Amino acid sequence: MPGVSFFTRHIRLFTSLTAVVLLAVVLFLPLFKGVTITDYKAGRILFFHAAAAGDIFSVHYMHSVNKSPVEDFFVIGNNNELILEKTVFKSFGAGVPASSEDGGKLKVYNDRLEVTGINRRIDNFLLFVGVTAEHRFKIAEDEFPLRSISRPQRNLVIRMDKISLVSFIKLRQFN
Repeated sequence: MPGVSFFTRHIRLFTSLTAVVLLAVVLFLPLFKGVTITDYKAGRILFFHAAAAGDIFSVHYMHSVNKSPVEDFFVIGNNNELILEKTVFKSFGAGVPASSEDGGKLKVYNDRLEVTGINRRIDNFLLFVGVTAEHRFKIAEDEFPLRSISRPQRNLVIRMDKISLVSFIKLRQFN
């Protein structure tokens, strides 16, 4: 019967096209949500870690003026915003909080000072990878120097974002 063969061919074609479209959607649609670190100028994603509201990450660096360590802690908000929650440092100096005027609470310990409860929303977190600052990024079990994913003197963007399965696979192959 010629009609059955014609119908069967169209069903197979429709099924094949549907499978190709679904595969493309799964591969290229941004489905994985997490913290990304992107080279600002090149627009290339350098790092991804799955994350959700309430997760915490930190950026550790050596202060450029007083040469002491500083660590800033960020929490991911309910709307995927980044919120500076706490700063930990060893000593006061230029560019380091000297009081709790920003709404945070200054706590003094024997080995460190902390400003907690800062609760400052960071809409566009740009970070310049310094030559001597020794920037380190930490989230969950991942901790690494930013120099390991970017050259010094580059601007990086840290944010919550979604990436595709293809981008996720590429990142895992090269890291």
